[in-house]
Amino acid sequence: MRRALGCTEPGIIALACAKAARIACGKVREIEVSVNSGIYKNAYSCGIPGTDLTGNKYAAALGALAGDPDKGLMSLEGISKDSVSEAAELLAGDNVKIVLNDISPRIYVDAIVYTTESKGHVRIEGDHTFYSLMERDDNVLFERAYEEESVEESDMTSMTFDEMHMYADSVPYEKISFIEEALEVNSRLVSEGLSWNRCTVTKALKQSGYSNAVINTSAAIEARFLGAASPAMSITGSGAHGIICTVPLIAEADDRNIGKERLVRSIALNYLVTMYVKECSGKLSAFCGCGVAGGLGLAYALPFLRRESKDISQKAFFNMASSITGMICTGGNQACAMKGIAAVEAAYTAARIAEAGAAVEQPTGILAPSIEETAWNVGRIADPGMIATDKTIIGILRGKDLPENEYII
Repeated sequence: MRRALGCTEPGIIALACAKAARIACGKVREIEVSVNSGIYKNAYSCGIPGTDLTGNKYAAALGALAGDPDKGLMSLEGISKDSVSEAAELLAGDNVKIVLNDISPRIYVDAIVYTTESKGHVRIEGDHTFYSLMERDDNVLFERAYEEESVEESDMTSMTFDEMHMYADSVPYEKISFIEEALEVNSRLVSEGLSWNRCTVTKALKQSGYSNAVINTSAAIEARFLGAASPAMSITGSGAHGIICTVPLIAEADDRNIGKERLVRSIALNYLVTMYVKECSGKLSAFCGCGVAGGLGLAYALPFLRRESKDISQKAFFNMASSITGMICTGGNQACAMKGIAAVEAAYTAARIAEAGAAVEQPTGILAPSIEETAWNVGRIADPGMIATDKTIIGILRGKDLPENEYII
């Protein structure tokens, strides 16, 4: 759980370039960034916080020129107009290059910044803030391997859903009270989105009488991807995941006058289920992890918030897995608000049907006899099932198909 200013994919590009520029020192002359498909796609048309700019190249330029690597995923906080002008000059001179390294669900950013004094080289992989390499003029300053833990062996997927449910219900509150910070951070982002004229989807929802859960989720997601100045509290490296895991439950608790402790326990359960599904599917995939993983967590946590039984939560999970699994990710942009709306409405419907005593029978389609096996099947839809989809989506973004095994763009 981390604060993230703007989408985490432009954020990680900016962070890597900011660190590389600091290592190099001097005035920035040229930037080369190599990324994997998930990073490239998510940052492609995503707003840069505090500006009207979008995309990979501006994230790289602003990070190198004015980013503060000590702030992590908040590195672009407080960007000035002068920095925006400098970034535009770098791009106009064709001095910022982005290379698509491969098509995969992993996290990978390799940034080289050339300055008037030297060359800085930084690699982040595996996790949004895991530095695996730092070099100055090809002299290694720091290096460590990112060891991808086997999903089958990870602590997260070794838990059962029964254990997650029990944990959220019984863990001493002081061990999860840190989640209260997420309530404050994401509620501020909701307020910004509700009052910002650029959030046109949210404005239309408010005029059309949708629920607070839907309106507030849209407000937070839309504001974030349009470049709002307020951060989101992320989970699994994603602010949108964090929003879907918290904002609808906050609205539900307010509407039903449910106390803070029950709300926080529900968010803890939502986090756990979302993390489990993300472990199964990969961190950056071709399906909308925010809607699918976050939505599955929400469907499971909603009955818990309402003090329904574990059986109802499981029924809601099966219903949700039967609905929007496979919804594609087209990168971080205003369209994410629409996907968030779909996820919240689907989760509420899944929970409502479960509370009426019904669930799609198992096994049916991708539903397995157990909830854990079903989560694995959801994950398989993303990886390896939708690897080719990711390449097709990037080809659409670029206006051309990508040749086989040719990724330089």
